Formats: sequence, structure tokens, C-alpha cells
Amino acid sequence: MYILIACILFVLIMMGTFIMSSSKDEDEEDKDVLSMRKRQSFTNPREFAIKKKLEGLLEQRVEVSKKFKIESLILQAGFKMTYGEYRILTILMAVAFPLVAYIAMRSIFILPVVAIIGFALPGQVIEFLRNKRMDDFEKQVGSFIKLAIERYSSHGDFAKGLKDTTEDFKGQEPMYSELKQMRVELDLGKPVVEVLQSLHRRVGNKYLLLLAEFYDIAHNLGTEDARNELMGEVFSQYKENQKHKSMLRKEIAGPKRDAYIMMAVIPIMMGYQFLVSDEYPEFMLHTTIGQIGLAGIGSVIVGSIWFINKKIGAPLE
Repeated sequence: MYILIACILFVLIMMGTFIMSSSKDEDEEDKDVLSMRKRQSFTNPREFAIKKKLEGLLEQRVEVSKKFKIESLILQAGFKMTYGEYRILTILMAVAFPLVAYIAMRSIFILPVVAIIGFALPGQVIEFLRNKRMDDFEKQVGSFIKLAIERYSSHGDFAKGLKDTTEDFKGQEPMYSELKQMRVELDLGKPVVEVLQSLHRRVGNKYLLLLAEFYDIAHNLGTEDARNELMGEVFSQYKENQKHKSMLRKEIAGPKRDAYIMMAVIPIMMGYQFLVSDEYPEFMLHTTIGQIGLAGIGSVIVGSIWFINKKIGAPLE
């Protein structure tokens, strides 16, 4: 039992370390550039080359559209990870979970089920965190659009309006971090439309893409009134959409809460049984019926997480 707990903790720590290293804040990265270079000088070049080669092989075997979609989801979850790194992580989990299961149960016939669970788990964790982050963005993006449009109307320089609006969100995460990156891209001279498209990819809110498209049209219009009217339409559509979403949120709030409660009941009850009953761990880990039941429960939990992430907890369009 202690071996099982130790192995699970090791896997979780490794997974957490991998993800956190991918989501490191840009300011911290800038401060640590020198130390990073020093560490790289001591890194085994062969290990780095193998990792890059494996990433390349994995990325070659996937469609460009699928790769773009998955990397966008990862960005929206707040991580910086390539498709190849993500796929390596899923493969590692697909190997680690069966290893832990075999050490704990000494049974091989449930290993395929456990491998599937391990393979799917990173994606579901990313999906869950992405949904939560999207809810936070939803509360902040409207104010950003409104302020940026108002500044554009007052002085006619949209790039300056976007950069000035960034400071209004200081301390308001996660929006502030993404706006800081937007400001860096603008300072580097990237076109406003491309910068907004990049921001839309990281934030995932469709009205940022609409803002980019409307600005591209408004920029070529002749009169100031026409530009202001067109840009103002973006915020008007956003407000109208929020009214509909508010009603939908009220309707699904109850089912969403019930789904989370039902999903949590099974592992809580199992944990309680493991703590209070000496026979329960032995039955679940070392009997055929218990092992099949444990694999089935794990599959149901992962399936429930998928259903909640995709259907109930997914951001409203």
C-alpha cells in the first residue's frame, strides 16, 4: 500500500513539474535567462536531441488543424507546451499508470484500461483548467473591448489604445498576463490585426477575433464616424450575447453542480472505505472482481470528467 501511494505521488509530482515548467511566467523567464543558459551548458546534448526528435516525429504524424487546435487549448489553459511535448506527457502517463497499477495489484489484464485512463488524463486536466480560465476571461474581456474602443475613438490610434488599456487590468488575472504579452508584440512592431488574432488564440473569446476583423475594415474607412460606429458594433454584439449567456448559465447551474457532486461521491466513498476497512484494500487491489471494479470505476470517472468538460462545464458560445 505504501509503495502504491509513493508511486502515485511520484507520478503526480512529475506531471505537475512538467506542466508548471511549461506555464512559467514571462517575467520570471526573463529574470532567469542567464541561469537557464548556464544550466543548458551542463545539459546532455544527446538527451535534448532525443527529446526534439521525438517531438518532431509525433508532430509529423498529426494533421496541422488538429495540432493547432490542441496547442490553442493548451495556451487557453495557461500553459506553454508544444503538441509534441503534450503528446510525450500523455505517453508517459499511459506508461506510468499501468506501472503503478501492476505494482499495486500484480495483475496484467486491467493494464490496458489503466493505460487508456493515464493517456486521457492530461487532456482532461487541461480541458478543465481551460474551462475555468475561460470563465475568468469572460468576466474581463468586455471591459477590455469597451476601453480599447473608447480610446481608439478619442485619438484614432488603436495600437496606443490597446497598450494604454493594458495598465487598467494590472492585478486582474488572467487577463493582465495576456495583455502584457499583447503589448510586447505591439512594441515589437507587429500589425495590430495579427496581435489581436494572437490574443484571441490565447484567450479564446470570439469577440476578440471580431474586434480584429472589424478594426481591419474600420482602418480602411474614410470617415471617423463610420469607423467609430463599426467598432462600437463589436461591444454592442458582446453585450447582447452576454444577456443570452446569463440566462443559460442560470439554467445549467443546477445540473452542473449536481454533476460535480455525483462525480466526487465515488472516489470520496472509496477513500473512506480504504481508511476505515482493513479488508477493503485487499479486496479491491488483490482480487479479480475488485480489480475489474476498480478499473471500471476509473473509466467512469474519466468519462464523467470528459462529459462535464465537453458538455456541461464547457464555455458558452
